Amino acid sequence: MMWATPSPFWTLACWLALKLALTPASLALPIPCGLFTPLFAIGAAFGRLWGEVLHAALPHAGVVPGAYAVVGAAALTSGATHTLSTSVIVFELTGQLHHMLPVLVAVLIAYAVAGTFTASVYDVLLSLRGIPYLPRVHSALLYDAYAKDVMHRYADDADGVPPTPDAEAADGADVVVGGSGGGGG
Repeated sequence: MMWATPSPFWTLACWLALKLALTPASLALPIPCGLFTPLFAIGAAFGRLWGEVLHAALPHAGVVPGAYAVVGAAALTSGATHTLSTSVIVFELTGQLHHMLPVLVAVLIAYAVAGTFTASVYDVLLSLRGIPYLPRVHSALLYDAYAKDVMHRYADDADGVPPTPDAEAADGADVVVGGSGGGGG
């Protein structure tokens, strides 16, 4: 008789188990697929499951499990993708601005915690697939860097002055910029 009165705990737990198993499997396939929507759905399911637990534990507290689903979706997606715009997307999708404070707080906390411990899921996927990308540069690494640390000294010149270009290259540059190539213009 379980199907006559389904339990939200059992239903959400089964759905989460399947979604957590199938999402990485779909990402491993050599076909284009999205990541934002599955993350959003998984976050919503986790939030809803937590809301259902609180609703069962505190039946007279007025806990709305759907609100926890919205906050969970925004927080998980923001933490995984390292984006703050997820909160705006949630407000546009739901049209419910009374969730603004919990969503913004959850998104900011998820963003800060995820940024401290790991790279964005998109950066991780790019590095796993061997695709070149620009990794995040932590500004703290640049505090002790000076221009002289990154400049190259020319080995041919003892005084460190760069060699002058040869005459042929200079004539070619004059032709390109519209000069006569004869040195005076």
